[in-house]
Amino acid sequence: MELSLTGCLRIDMANLGQILSRTFFWSYDRGTWQYDVAVILILVFVLRTPRNWFHDKPQSGAPVTPGQVQLIRKRETI
Repeated sequence: MELSLTGCLRIDMANLGQILSRTFFWSYDRGTWQYDVAVILILVFVLRTPRNWFHDKPQSGAPVTPGQVQLIRKRETI
């Protein structure tokens, strides 16, 4: 049995493509190690991403009491 270098690379690339496809489309069953790794990577991303990347800043100013509406920004019309 003879194996060529290109045959090995083709098999490895096909497996890599299949892994990326299954991960992107989330087709692993719950409880598999692949599923667990994907969930861990998502949690690491969410918990370790700097807050300023999402422009999520708390509102400053007087607190709004329940039932009260506060105008944040007036929209200008031309």
